[in-house]
Amino acid sequence: MKHRTEPRSKLAIAILAILAMFTATVASTASAGSSGDDDDSSEERRGRDDHSSDDDSSDDDSSDDDSSDDRRKRVVKLTILHNNDAESALLPSEVDGRTYGGAALFTSVVDREKRRAERRSDGVLMLSSGDNYIPSPALDASIDQGLIPILDTLFLDEVGYDALAIGNHEFDLGTGVLADFIGNGFGTTNPAPPFLSANLDFSNVPELQALADMGRIASSTVVEVDGVPVGIVGATTEAINIISSPGDTIINPVLPAVQAEIDALTADGVEIIIFISHLQGVDEDLALLEQLSGVDVAIAGGGDELLANPRDRLFPGDVPAFPYPIIGTNADGADVPVVTTSGNLRYLGRLEVKFKDGELVKIGRRSGPVLVEQTRRIQPDASVVANVEEPVAAYIETLGAIVGTTDVPLDGRRAADGKFNNSPIRSQETQLGNLMADALKADADAFLGTTDAVALQNGGGIRNNDGGPATAIIGPGAVTEADTGAIAPFGNAVVVVDLTFQQLVDVIEYGIDEGRDDGRYPHVAGMRVEYDDALASNTVDDPIVIENLTLDDGTPVVVNGVVQASTDTVQMATIDFLADERNDAGLGGDGYPFPNMIAGDGVDDACGTATRPDCTVVGTDYKVALENYIKALPNATVTVTDYPVVPRPQPLGSGDRMVPTA
Repeated sequence: MKHRTEPRSKLAIAILAILAMFTATVASTASAGSSGDDDDSSEERRGRDDHSSDDDSSDDDSSDDDSSDDRRKRVVKLTILHNNDAESALLPSEVDGRTYGGAALFTSVVDREKRRAERRSDGVLMLSSGDNYIPSPALDASIDQGLIPILDTLFLDEVGYDALAIGNHEFDLGTGVLADFIGNGFGTTNPAPPFLSANLDFSNVPELQALADMGRIASSTVVEVDGVPVGIVGATTEAINIISSPGDTIINPVLPAVQAEIDALTADGVEIIIFISHLQGVDEDLALLEQLSGVDVAIAGGGDELLANPRDRLFPGDVPAFPYPIIGTNADGADVPVVTTSGNLRYLGRLEVKFKDGELVKIGRRSGPVLVEQTRRIQPDASVVANVEEPVAAYIETLGAIVGTTDVPLDGRRAADGKFNNSPIRSQETQLGNLMADALKADADAFLGTTDAVALQNGGGIRNNDGGPATAIIGPGAVTEADTGAIAPFGNAVVVVDLTFQQLVDVIEYGIDEGRDDGRYPHVAGMRVEYDDALASNTVDDPIVIENLTLDDGTPVVVNGVVQASTDTVQMATIDFLADERNDAGLGGDGYPFPNMIAGDGVDDACGTATRPDCTVVGTDYKVALENYIKALPNATVTVTDYPVVPRPQPLGSGDRMVPTA
């Protein structure tokens, strides 16, 4: 297969034409019975749902004139392997005596599926839809030790991608780390792939613009499959300015940027368009598709939804949210398969598609998620074990110091039912959310010399789910520094914001009303909030949803839906990610409406600056605040008395902090 990358500027065509000279040759493979491959017949006996009444013999399509020079009449059978939200889940998990996930097993599964696809298809693509790494103890193994290339890069290079979308978490540690990630280490084992986003402009970010000038970052790329050009277009959520730290990156609207790139590709004779995006979920892709013309396949990222069919082998306890694939509709009225995986390297997506005359005519019956599981014939890739997993494990071993003990499970799961939404940490009060909020409050109280502070921790800042089953629920048992690093990995600093009663209500209500099932959901301390859950419907124009809000000292802030008149202020402990203005947008992280942030004034109004006298930087890393709080508990133990299991059956008890009333 031949690759070429479409630049953001047509002036770069000459440069990129040189890159097109480099080709990735499809190696010949052994027959279906070759040793080292699983018996393909066993997979067929599993009885995957077929998306066509044709059996495999119909794929021959003897009526097609494959010898024709007219590429538009060529039949192309394409296997698309894909994943998203790898999020530095580099180490495997052990469940019931079996091993799942991790970088080395994932690499081996990809290698096997590539070999199979080369026998069955005219070509195979390996694609990622973003969030290729995330702040975590696994990433810290590279960052804290100054490793270049980053270990995540070494792993992804071993996999051998044709293209990767840029997600939001790639910006969490700033543009410099992203530049190191892309610019160092790829191309060692496999050809260096392009990172794609049609709607991001890096002209104000020199370290990333340099990579764009080299073709390592682009709007799209083109891969030739059996002589037929296949275009791959990338996109990144427009919300990265409030959910990450993209610096001076210019964030353009997704729809016009992607459509313009598709139009340019089709004008150049590209017949098949694959859209890889990180828009935060399949719902966003499905809605966008209806407005996009020319898309043939969409691969979504950011939502962690599990797509699977009845006979697919799944990770223990996983429940599918949707079938694989979902069928969407583009602006031309054509059906478009939309796929994604649930992330953390537990699955490799496998979509088999057949095109004739540039039109999708069949979705293969083998399409579906492939569980990343160690078996007799699938063993961890030895090179990835030695060069990636072992250094990560050795680093995490140094974080084994015990902070304290928990008698209750600290549940950080994001998806309890196969969907990204309906997740405990992002939709409801939990023990872990309460613990984090209490830690922020304690840190602020000590700084202020008071006991009256309240606190807010967003669910998206609690990340122990990213490490897979080994860390998604911590305890009962010892809590180590590795655990606190998994819970609070972003390096967010504790700050204190002075709020009027109305401002406090605005902030909490935004988290409830706009934050259901995403990273904004508020976990609180120092107050009790009763709210009408029926009104929390994700629209900013809803009537007030808070019915009663009472501070722990008994001060009423809201009574029967009425904000009480008062000249008093409330001191709220939170994290700088939420309280600092993000990219001059007039909003804090996750869109929180803290006061004194002025949109469009050319200043990022951050805590501790002249424009924010209401906001004081305490400075403690929220991970350290959590550790200090646990150590200060009696016997350094998180007890069931202080942190009862929530949510309890209705009616909710008086000890609950976030109380839905309807």
